[in-house]
Amino acid sequence: MQLKSIRLQLLAMLIPMALGLGFSLGACQDSSGDSGQGGDTAEDDAEQPRDVSEDDVGAADTASGDGVNPQDAMAPDGTADTTEDTSGPCDTFGCACNENVDCLNGLCVDSVDGRVCTDTCITECPSDDFLCIPIALGGSDPFNACVPKFPNLCKPCRENADCRNTLRAGQASLCVPASDPREGSFCAAECDAGGTCPSGFVCGDVTLAGGGTSKQCLPDDGMCECRPAWSNLGLVTDCTTENAFGACGGTRTCGIDGLTTCGPAVPAAETCNRGDDDCNGSTDDIPAVTCDITNGFGTCAGQTGCDETGAEICEGSAPAAEACNGLDDNCSGAPDEGTCDDSLICTDNVCGGANRACTNPIKADSCLIDGQCYAENAVNPAFPCQRCVSAVSKTSWTGADDAGPSCYIEGECWPAGAGKPNEPCLRCRPTLSTTT
Repeated sequence: MQLKSIRLQLLAMLIPMALGLGFSLGACQDSSGDSGQGGDTAEDDAEQPRDVSEDDVGAADTASGDGVNPQDAMAPDGTADTTEDTSGPCDTFGCACNENVDCLNGLCVDSVDGRVCTDTCITECPSDDFLCIPIALGGSDPFNACVPKFPNLCKPCRENADCRNTLRAGQASLCVPASDPREGSFCAAECDAGGTCPSGFVCGDVTLAGGGTSKQCLPDDGMCECRPAWSNLGLVTDCTTENAFGACGGTRTCGIDGLTTCGPAVPAAETCNRGDDDCNGSTDDIPAVTCDITNGFGTCAGQTGCDETGAEICEGSAPAAEACNGLDDNCSGAPDEGTCDDSLICTDNVCGGANRACTNPIKADSCLIDGQCYAENAVNPAFPCQRCVSAVSKTSWTGADDAGPSCYIEGECWPAGAGKPNEPCLRCRPTLSTTT
């Protein structure tokens, strides 16, 4: 039988019971009296018993009956196992452990260098890094035990809750930025009485979110490093990677090689890829560079941009046929040019007015008769006695004497009513004939 194992399991059960009877009335003075939040501590500011869970102090073996599982006393072949267990739990204060059964006295607690075996106490502890305070396991009567003063000091963190010392609930442990906040945040811890901190740390003021300050133990150089015991704990802190292109938020994790670099994102020049390369909160906001948009109507200036597929494009208004609208539709540098053209040489092409409408006024010294243009004094090709006289009319022919209709007889123009020489009875009557 595993006699030694049985004895140790029984011992692990009996020690807390005995200590609960022997020390339930005792209390050790907590040396962390200075909260750093102003005012003197009360005279009875001693650590009160902490009802801690099995996650805080490793669970002891509490099998029913006499604490021995019959199967543990059997060899693989079903016969009694008479081999003596020579491994056994650790009986050295501060040795490494995973759970209570790994320790001779059944107490395995978290420390800054991982879980270690501790011991019961009256007022003092074997190490200055431990404090003798009353605790209670799972609602049992309290007993005094040595617990680490600063088990989370310098651990990477994201919020104050990550730094809470479960065995010293009254200790204010804050998650504070590193000296360079881009490197992340790390657990500080309330200074002990008189501003005492572990070696490599100083007691300094940390501003609280709601105002005021708290006295906290901070690293001398403002930076914390991962300890080997933390490599498998998944400890994470938020960080920032910054360069000429911008600043990207990321995380750092404690690993076997210490704190990882801040990642995964690293700021880069923005490109068209549907991503936020420079971490400014906008996707594909590439720098605007002048570019050309060309088609059959001309060339207009645009600016580089990205389309919905992540391809780089030239954004802007494409050239269009010039219209009478006050705009430079074809980007030629002149608005409305070439618009309102009626293809007549005797008219002006005008785009204007409050409503930007086309008009085609007849030019000076010109006539527009029956859709044809005629210069000043031009003769009517169909009736030589009429000509273009713009001062009289720009849209109709004017007679030779400007008196109205006339007759063209034998190569001469005669005004209406004029008589034929030597034949006074013959007169020009345009209403009857303009040629006889």
